[in-house]
Amino acid sequence: MTLRIGEIEYANIQPFFDKLNRNELTENGFQLITDVPSQVNRRLAEGAVDVAGISSFSYAQHADDYSILPDLSVSSKGEVRSLYLFSKVPIEQLDEKRVALTASSATTVHLLKIILRSFYELQVQYETMKPDLAEMLLTHDAALLIGDDAIRASRTNTTLYQYDLGTLWYEHTGLPMSYAVFAVRNEVLSTHSDELDTIYQAFVQSKISSHHNEYKDLSNRFVLKQGGTFDFWQSYFQNLWYHFNEENKRGLLYYYKLAYEYGFLSKSIHSISVWSKVHS
Repeated sequence: MTLRIGEIEYANIQPFFDKLNRNELTENGFQLITDVPSQVNRRLAEGAVDVAGISSFSYAQHADDYSILPDLSVSSKGEVRSLYLFSKVPIEQLDEKRVALTASSATTVHLLKIILRSFYELQVQYETMKPDLAEMLLTHDAALLIGDDAIRASRTNTTLYQYDLGTLWYEHTGLPMSYAVFAVRNEVLSTHSDELDTIYQAFVQSKISSHHNEYKDLSNRFVLKQGGTFDFWQSYFQNLWYHFNEENKRGLLYYYKLAYEYGFLSKSIHSISVWSKVHS
């Protein structure tokens, strides 16, 4: 066996996986392991996978152990349409209110906490629950859903206030937000450099092919899988940023700065290590 690859099962990261030649990768010893973000994060931290798309917050928690693969991320510069705060009242009225959180992504949970505390100066009581909007709102004033859960809930709920976290972040910072990055355990850099380059190039080609296809194949697949219209899914994929450049870095480092100031991170993050095959 060569490298074990962690694959998040959410729609937003699928452009990196949709056009992979999975049979060829399997024949060459690569293993793809699919799970929800929190479990993929855990697997990479424990060494159960070698490289994975993980939450940006998880990278910060293990920054000394990981390097990021260049030009790959799930980011937005504004609206993201899969990270929603659903609220019974306007966001400004949530002070001292109860907010239910999904456990699916630490990045988004802490992004919401940063937004409410730093940008709106609100003190909120939080509770983590299963991502069921109706159940969450039985006992809470607002609820955070992410990924496919958020997309489905946004389609069917018209009476609640809906706040897109990507929009809120960009309105207050002018910076993009990176929700997921591709990380590799540092010990892999020297022991499996060629294999890492193979899977990295496969991710890049899948991203390029998905873009050139105008996300039509992905959009058709998710219409069948989750409902909604083709136009929604195509515009959803087209609206996301799938690169990781210096602007993404600035946005992520600012997010880490606030997360550290509020005690969500135990260590301050001043730089982001990006892998380069030349130096591995």
